[in-house]
Amino acid sequence: MSKKKSCKNPQADTKNPNKGTSGTNKTWDKVQGNKGKQMNPNQKSQGNKQLPKCPICKAPVKANNMKRHIRNVHFENCPICDDLVRPNNMERHILNAHEFESKIYNVRQEHNIYNDYKKGMKIHINFSIDNLEEVDCCIAAYFSFQNGETIGSMSDDFITTNGQAVVEKCFSPPYESTRYNDLQLFMPYEELYLAEGYHHHCQFEIQIYINNTNVVIAKSQPYGFSYKKSIHCVAEYFYR
Repeated sequence: MSKKKSCKNPQADTKNPNKGTSGTNKTWDKVQGNKGKQMNPNQKSQGNKQLPKCPICKAPVKANNMKRHIRNVHFENCPICDDLVRPNNMERHILNAHEFESKIYNVRQEHNIYNDYKKGMKIHINFSIDNLEEVDCCIAAYFSFQNGETIGSMSDDFITTNGQAVVEKCFSPPYESTRYNDLQLFMPYEELYLAEGYHHHCQFEIQIYINNTNVVIAKSQPYGFSYKKSIHCVAEYFYR
């Protein structure tokens, strides 16, 4: 009975093609065969080959994770009914599937008010909101010059993504029909990006919207005030 040849020096065999002989080196053959497979540009990963593709983004996803992938990556929950909706269809869904209403009855402003050692203006808003019980909403005052040009802000806490000065507050109506008699917003004068020593004719507009959406449910007329930025930050205001 012949004995199976043992590989005494496998490291040497991987580098020995047995040139000039009629014999073959199985260790060399196996190394070259695997190397060719690895260098083949058409070689595909065995793991991704059998994975189905997401019908939306075409990414390979395990079959038992497909529903979770589509739900978490491609859909968001409606803030009102909690239905799954594509993000680019969220505004259309909210406006078509739900009926709600909000009215702004009165806006009043106070100037030269101190809050946390900062001097500024306080805005009082009287409004109602219906059919948005326990839905996250926001009310905001957007600042601009009376010629329509936006006013910037000195910090990231009082500025929108397009660079407009804003002060806002989030709230959730506790009832199906809720009335707010005096919701207050405070804007520090130092946050308004205005040139010092000049008399500025400014205004602000109140908007109420559903949080994390572009759905505005109420908007006020502009309310004007004049402002001269100085060391003392003194402001005078008037209604339009």
